Amino acid sequence: MYLTVARQLLVMAIIVIISFFFSRKNQFGQAASQFLSRLLLYVINPCMIVSTFDVEFSGQKLKSLGLAIAVSFVFHFVMIAIVSIMFAFRRSVGQDQDALGPKNVPDQDARDCLSKVGIVFTNSGFIGIPLINGVFGGEGVFFLMGYILVFNVLLWVWGEWLMTGAIRPLKIILNPNVLACAAGLAVFCLPFKMPYVVIEPLRMIGACNGAASMILLGLLFSSFDAAGEARSFAKPLARDVFMRLIFC
Repeated sequence: MYLTVARQLLVMAIIVIISFFFSRKNQFGQAASQFLSRLLLYVINPCMIVSTFDVEFSGQKLKSLGLAIAVSFVFHFVMIAIVSIMFAFRRSVGQDQDALGPKNVPDQDARDCLSKVGIVFTNSGFIGIPLINGVFGGEGVFFLMGYILVFNVLLWVWGEWLMTGAIRPLKIILNPNVLACAAGLAVFCLPFKMPYVVIEPLRMIGACNGAASMILLGLLFSSFDAAGEARSFAKPLARDVFMRLIFC
């Protein structure tokens, strides 16, 4: 299993490296990464999610999906509790020092909020989906959708409240991944499979998810200023990754 995961990560890393050097050479601007990001968020990911649910209905699968959703809620609540306690303790002992976030974040409180969100909510969409798909195939992605659903709901509830002090339910309902999960669940519950001419285009578009996600990462990395931004992100990145490894 570990070898399979490592092999898939290596495949994904190679695509990122190819994208990085190609983007560096051609000097693609921010517009390119924004276009690809939106294409993934609004088209490729939803198509992949819906097509993943086009399988024969099974009560056992539905129960397992419900269990995945319940476990995902528990996991996120535990992470939120740990992070909240840790930052409260950190503040109480007066250890607020060092730059813990990007330079454009105005104050320590905002940096702490960004760190909390960054620790609890990982990039489970752009990175998690192609990784799970490469290791476990479509069935693995099917159950990952339970995690993705919980991830998006809590991100727009707890994450939004943490960053802005407000909760906007419409943001949750209209989230592309949430809508795709709802549509996919409806497809899963149908007593028949979707027609080939309907589901095959979705499968073909969804199959681009892994490569497109890694190409996007390469584009984003190529736009970093190696000397300036790397130093700015080094400490928070190292700390957040270390904490994630400990608690997960």
